[in-house]
Amino acid sequence: MPPRNVLVMDRPEGEWHPFLEEFFEDTQTCPQFAQSTEKVNEFFQQGKFEIVFINELLLSPVLSQKFSVLRQSQEQVRFFRIGNVSNQQKFFSYDFKFEIIPSYYEFQRKLVECLPLPEMIHLHVVDDERETGEVIREYFLSRKAPRFEVDVSYHGKEALEKIKVKKPDIIILDLKMPVMNGREFYRVIQEEGWHIPVIVFFDALYGEEIAEIMEWGRPAIVEKGAPLSRMPDMMALVKKMVYFA
Repeated sequence: MPPRNVLVMDRPEGEWHPFLEEFFEDTQTCPQFAQSTEKVNEFFQQGKFEIVFINELLLSPVLSQKFSVLRQSQEQVRFFRIGNVSNQQKFFSYDFKFEIIPSYYEFQRKLVECLPLPEMIHLHVVDDERETGEVIREYFLSRKAPRFEVDVSYHGKEALEKIKVKKPDIIILDLKMPVMNGREFYRVIQEEGWHIPVIVFFDALYGEEIAEIMEWGRPAIVEKGAPLSRMPDMMALVKKMVYFA
């Protein structure tokens, strides 16, 4: 899947610029920033947008009308207002309004709940700790809208054999495993050109391990026991990676 087209209409000195750049850095999506009608029109000429963030202080009547037409003609597009000041132009509705910059976790949860995700997501968990694999498996299998199909492998070699038969939509990957560890597994799937988003889910990670992983790609990285490792937050991250990566 190609990267998503994300437009951010805001001033370059605003706080949303670094926040959104950081949010998307573990995906293939690179947001496009614009603050003028002319620049937005340039981006429109280059291609369609699937996600649009709007600071209404910069919203002209012309752009309001253009966004309104886009909303009506492309039902998959999602609109988000950023900032707590409205210019009262009511040409279209928003999927959500972020009046202030929330915590990373809250932003992620709110955003992904608005995304047009597939009805079924195939998740593959690669972890030699059977309890970890089962906890993740049971949690995701109990979810609906979207529903999940979950495979579990206990080392990288087993996972590779399964992926050759059926490619998943996303992988949750431990690093320290027997037979084939997570770093070796990740390198192989990158060398094979399998564009599968990966969440590295680890107990302890050292600087050289991060550097090695970053040589091959940009997975999302979550430490076991950290706030993002809670299952609701892991669910939100999975949805983010499936849609944007």
